[in-house]
Amino acid sequence: MFPYQLTSALHAHHQPLFPPFHFSHWRAVDDRVRGGSSVSHLDPVEIDDKGRITTLEESEDVEVDEKRGKEGKIRAARFWGTLDIKTLGGAGFASQVYRYGPTPLHLPRTEYTGISLSVLPDPSIAATLDHSSPTEFTLVLKTSPTSHIPKHPKVPGPPRAAQLSYEASFELPKTNTYTYDEKSWSATTIKITEVIFDWNDFKATYRGREVKPGEERYVPLDTTGVYEISLMCRSGFGKQEGEFGLIVKSIDSVKKANTAASGGSWIWAWWTLLVGWVWSWIRWDRGIRLSDEEEGFVDEKEHL
Repeated sequence: MFPYQLTSALHAHHQPLFPPFHFSHWRAVDDRVRGGSSVSHLDPVEIDDKGRITTLEESEDVEVDEKRGKEGKIRAARFWGTLDIKTLGGAGFASQVYRYGPTPLHLPRTEYTGISLSVLPDPSIAATLDHSSPTEFTLVLKTSPTSHIPKHPKVPGPPRAAQLSYEASFELPKTNTYTYDEKSWSATTIKITEVIFDWNDFKATYRGREVKPGEERYVPLDTTGVYEISLMCRSGFGKQEGEFGLIVKSIDSVKKANTAASGGSWIWAWWTLLVGWVWSWIRWDRGIRLSDEEEGFVDEKEHL
């Protein structure tokens, strides 16, 4: 049971984080850093009213104010790949990471209540969907400066130092269904579903285990300095594996109703942004690194 809200109508007080997705800036961080075989991708796509997907070039990014592409086609990001758990004996993860820096994403709690995702199932996966295909996904936030991730490394890089991350998981709605025959798709029941996470829905975790308030490692989520946003599909201690796919129409910050109406105090906003920028440079220069997306790998291995 997940704590998020599911709605079919889009929230009124949103500020886009993605789109545009800046696809060339996303990086794959998969269990291959631990010798695994999982793989992930994030591609720009268009989906027509029959559920057919066309992959676009990276230069054809989704504009912020664009609701649909040409001829009613939905433009979005497709997070897809293969979650393998056999290579590592039951554990596995695949993720796509967007790295901010040196200036972090600034979303103070005085102005924002959380983050929302507008999603739908991947039609190309749903066409052959079986009950063992992954349906649970995780949004991950990290609040320390991160090391550079090569886009096309010749060999998997070394694991990054494990630190706290903040995670909120959701499951694809089972009401979004596709049917397929030899001639065409039927997508009459497709609905873009909004998943809304309050800041309190993000749980501090260390290597896949929740760190609760009062524990030694616990640090509350600092929403004024987010250095990474990740989309992840993980095995969940061997609960899911195989081909996965998620269509992400947008990722938004959710503004408080009063700040959405008034615009908030721009003087205070600029001041806190300036302070955050200076502090980010100080922390960046010290070379603090974030954990990689293998949090939970060690614990999964222990439980299998």
